[in-house]
Amino acid sequence: MKGFLFKMGKGLGILLLIIIAIIITAAALRLIVRHNIYIHREIKSQNGIDEELAIEIGGINQAIHIRGTDINNPVILVLHGGPGSPMTALQYKYQDEWEKNFTVVNWDQRNTGKTYFLNNTEEITATVSMDQALKDTLDMVMYLRESLHKDKIIILGHSYGSILGTLFVQSYPEYVSAYIGAGQQISFDENKKVQYEQLLKRISEKDMKKLQSTKLNKAAITYSELVNKYLNYAVNGNTTLYAMLSPYYTLDETKCYTLDTNVTQKGIMDYLGSKGFDASKLGTTYKIPVFYILGDHDYIVPYTIARNFFENINAPYKDVVVIENAGHMIMLDQPEAFAKFLNESVLPYVKQ
Repeated sequence: MKGFLFKMGKGLGILLLIIIAIIITAAALRLIVRHNIYIHREIKSQNGIDEELAIEIGGINQAIHIRGTDINNPVILVLHGGPGSPMTALQYKYQDEWEKNFTVVNWDQRNTGKTYFLNNTEEITATVSMDQALKDTLDMVMYLRESLHKDKIIILGHSYGSILGTLFVQSYPEYVSAYIGAGQQISFDENKKVQYEQLLKRISEKDMKKLQSTKLNKAAITYSELVNKYLNYAVNGNTTLYAMLSPYYTLDETKCYTLDTNVTQKGIMDYLGSKGFDASKLGTTYKIPVFYILGDHDYIVPYTIARNFFENINAPYKDVVVIENAGHMIMLDQPEAFAKFLNESVLPYVKQ
């Protein structure tokens, strides 16, 4: 018996050493990868900018990261999706080509990403609302206009950010040089119709039975789970791994991706849940150039709805691209095609 316990203890000791070695190796590799990414992306141009800042916006500290090879280039403010899904940690996967012709500002919005860790979360959660998000965006744009010496700013909204972006550019066009909608939200009601049609084409008989039994058994399966399973097309979308390897987030800061946005973004989620969103109610006339970038496999926010809506937009100039082999995370799926549209189609209309 003693011999058996000794062997078992020895085996467990060896296993523990192996686990420790794996953890140490993984940590070392992560440090090396992050360092290499940081060095590779170092901006060396004389007029370049690479600043990570915590500034006061909307009465609280909010995090931004400003990058570009020439401070004189037009400025893009990125409004990330979610709500609660910042892109700052992921920028290294797709943004390099943007930075040659634009100064790009990634902003972790209220109670999101780095901003989440800069404030008292219990106090800030109570202030999250769509109205506050719009006010924060206005404050951010005014800050960028002054600090970067620009009369107008380009707004790029992705997913939920395209809701906030559309609201903003229709409310404050005088501060905007162009609007870019990526994975553009148009109508929640239309989304559900198209999603359901696409789901019926793909769903297995087994999962359909689970869905039909959901009313009787709440644990069977949810509609959102099925949408993620069958319609969440991604070519290059391991965002969790990308965030963990990012030189712009600490390991603790990557925990923001595990937060329950029904809690941290409750005010906005309640607003969207009760009022939904319909871009047509904001009108189809825009006072600024409008650009849409859509993925041909995006049924999280069905691209066909945005493509059809775009035809009715009346703007000083407009252009749309449907990028092949791209889902909802278009910039990650096809970074070269995304950057090409920015540099070749958007840039001529926003040079200042």
